Amino acid sequence: MGDLTLFDTAAGEVTVFDPGPVARIYVCGITPYDATHLGHAATYVTYDVLHRYLLDRGLEVRMVRNITDIDDNLLERARRDEVNYLDLAFGQKRQFEADLEALGVLKPWSEPRATSAIPDIRGLISRFLSGGHAYDVDGWVYYRHQAVESFGSIGSYSRVDMRVIGELRGEDPNDERKEHPLDTVLWQPSAADEPSWEAPWGSGRPGWHVECVALGIRELGTIDLHGGGCDLVYPHHEFCAAQLDSAGVKPVGRWMHQSCVHLKGEPMAKSTGNLIFVRDLISAFEPMAVRLAVMSQHYRAKDWSWTDDLLEQGADRLARWRSAPDRPGPLDDVRDCLADDLNVPAAMDLIDLAVTNGSGARKLRHFLECACKAGLSSPSGLRNPALRGCVTQLRTLLIRSQRAVESPAFVGETAPALMITNSGQHVSMPLPPMRVSAPEPPLSRSLATLPLIVSVPQKPSMTSTPPLPSNRSFPPSPPR
Repeated sequence: MGDLTLFDTAAGEVTVFDPGPVARIYVCGITPYDATHLGHAATYVTYDVLHRYLLDRGLEVRMVRNITDIDDNLLERARRDEVNYLDLAFGQKRQFEADLEALGVLKPWSEPRATSAIPDIRGLISRFLSGGHAYDVDGWVYYRHQAVESFGSIGSYSRVDMRVIGELRGEDPNDERKEHPLDTVLWQPSAADEPSWEAPWGSGRPGWHVECVALGIRELGTIDLHGGGCDLVYPHHEFCAAQLDSAGVKPVGRWMHQSCVHLKGEPMAKSTGNLIFVRDLISAFEPMAVRLAVMSQHYRAKDWSWTDDLLEQGADRLARWRSAPDRPGPLDDVRDCLADDLNVPAAMDLIDLAVTNGSGARKLRHFLECACKAGLSSPSGLRNPALRGCVTQLRTLLIRSQRAVESPAFVGETAPALMITNSGQHVSMPLPPMRVSAPEPPLSRSLATLPLIVSVPQKPSMTSTPPLPSNRSFPPSPPR
């Protein structure tokens, strides 16, 4: 099996991705204040294909996808709708999960909430303040964008472009408390109707970027690949990278970004309301047709636009694939396409060609069965559902205890400890290091039902594969 290559946004080129036996991947999740739109679908289907392909290569995949359950947009929407922000987040998270499940996206290894990391966030901010990388003004704490030399190395935007893009994406360059317009909020005082947590510099709530930094360190420690949509390059990922540097953590191995989906000539975005929701599409079309429509565009295809034709083509393609007979296919050719910068459209074209030639293209279940091991090493191998659930929960608890003990995130705070009561006194007893194997990702649904996991028939001589789109350049130019 050849090397897997992927585009590295920071390097600006396609390079070999070799994380070793365990791939630690952090994909930025949603802020749950609105339903899943096609931009989300494109992003999470892309990383699902990567997830599955890494499993096929025999790797253990620890994919973390966070939930930003404390954020300006979420609080503003809850205020507008006159609902509790937690109720809003819970409902939207359930819709998001239902949409991704319908699209066949595997569940992540971990899906932590930002509010679960408040102690970690306070510890990081304490370290930034003590190291001179942050400053506080009347209860507001800001990160100095010039604190590390590496700032801006992912997208290579100019400072002028950063200011323009940042203001479009939640930054406030006109905040007079800032030393510099590009500095970003680490902590801010809460309004009267907003949640609040105590901190040495004043009660309040965290900023956006530091939430992902804390969760990434806590959940994974070392991140081999950090991904998301291309709209996250700046400011989110630039500040994540800088703050990881300030925390003394090993840099992210690779930054990978899904291109933005356009509708009517403009990027799909919650802020503009220029959206198509997944729930509306899957209520009228087969969910797998939607998935195929999304996968028909390479993840770096620049500024591709969603049209009804793509959905019709996806539905037609799905019908043709399902009508094909069950026969073995050229798995190696499909794998080669995926190894070439995750060239899913080329892999799909191979399947189309096989179907056209009258061969089978349905059964490829064994493509990923290497990821499923029987017995206690995989909770999914247990027959008793109750026992399987208990084993899964216990192993997850042990693993997270190990992460917490080994994580460098707990700076400026008490290390994780077991609190016991002795004669009315609380005693802190540090947890010993625990070394256990991570649970295998659950494969509860039939892999044969997923679009890419489909057998393609053998073609006698496959000397070449369809090329990538001609517009391979990335990242896109910042808005003017």
